[in-house]
Amino acid sequence: MPEVTGQGQCGIDQPVRLSAVSGVRLTRPVTVGCGVATALADWTEAVAKPAAQAHAGAALAAMTPFAGYACRPTNSQAGARISRHAMGQAVDIGAFTLADGREVTVLAGWRGRDAAFLRAAWRGACGP
Repeated sequence: MPEVTGQGQCGIDQPVRLSAVSGVRLTRPVTVGCGVATALADWTEAVAKPAAQAHAGAALAAMTPFAGYACRPTNSQAGARISRHAMGQAVDIGAFTLADGREVTVLAGWRGRDAAFLRAAWRGACGP
């Protein structure tokens, strides 16, 4: 994929357009930098897939990315510093689809039956 260029500091030197990672389908393609693509694949294999099976009792079938590359300031707030998304250095996953058809959303899933899965996935990516 050719280099992505944008206004100001926006752009990706080594972009990758992903439609699946580690055998898990992405519900829509996402463009990120090479390092984020590798990190997402590693996290999916080592954390998300095992957490889905262990805590939700089903294999991880798909993930829904909410944001990949986007030339914008942090949190889309005018005057804020440039977002990591603007350089292809971040991806946000907003929902997970399990092999049994359940959808676990980051917005609503923290108190439901699959909360332990979300906590494990979050801890493996961001938490202590």
